[in-house]
This record gives sequence, C-alpha cells and structure tokens, in this order.
Amino acid sequence: MMKSALHRVSRLPTGTASLLLFMAGCSASADRAETAVATWTLAPEEDLSIGVLEGEAPYLLDRVRSATVLRDGRVAIVNGGSNEIRFFTADGVFQTASGGDGDGPGEFRNLAWIRE
Repeated sequence: MMKSALHRVSRLPTGTASLLLFMAGCSASADRAETAVATWTLAPEEDLSIGVLEGEAPYLLDRVRSATVLRDGRVAIVNGGSNEIRFFTADGVFQTASGGDGDGPGEFRNLAWIRE
C-alpha cells in the first residue's frame, strides 16, 4: 500500500528497463512566503517496484517516459517503447494497457508524458 504524499512522478530517465518508484516517505514542501521552489526527500527503502528485466510482457518496460499516481491509487506508466499507457494497481499488479503505436484513434506517436 502506498503511504506517500507523492502524487506525480513527472519525468523518468529514458532507456529504463526497470522502474523503481521510491515513494515511502516522499514529500514535497514549499514555503510559498519565501520561495516557490519545492524540495523533495526520499526514504531509504522503496515502497513500490514495477518492472522486471525478464518475465511477463506487461512488466517489461522499455523507454519509460513518465509515470503518475492516479487519485484512486493506481499507477499509470508511459511506456515509450510501445507507445502505451500501462495501468497498475497500488500494489504494482498489472491491470490493463491503453494505446499503442500508430496514427489511428487511441494510438500514439512519440507518447511522452502523462499527468492526473
């Protein structure tokens, strides 16, 4: 279960074979009276890990572009290698994928990011 205050992971490195979301204890804070710059802190252990080097196809991630935690706790990941948005439960279990490479309805070319 995700205990974090983190609601968005806006950009992840390209070429990522495995995605690790370090969300336990993550928090953003900004003292708006002094500065508009947010600061982030990470806990030493991960709360959720999605992605494998070998295994089932939905967990094989290629060129992860972006990820976000949806309001219902699910995680949506932009998989650039397939131009899909893959949806996982809050526990990291694959649910479904949307999109794919192409020019037709519901298909993407160079899908880059997602946000809630």
